[in-house]
Amino acid sequence: MSMAKREFPIHMVVREGHAEVVQLPLQAGADPTKQGVCGRS
Repeated sequence: MSMAKREFPIHMVVREGHAEVVQLPLQAGADPTKQGVCGRS
């Protein structure tokens, strides 16, 4: 997690335009509604 922005790696991946990478954890059962410390999901 980036302490400066409080982002998780998944947030950085999506922000950088690699949204297809998000499919891997979702297909493995990741909870897309789980929120980080700032309330982001």
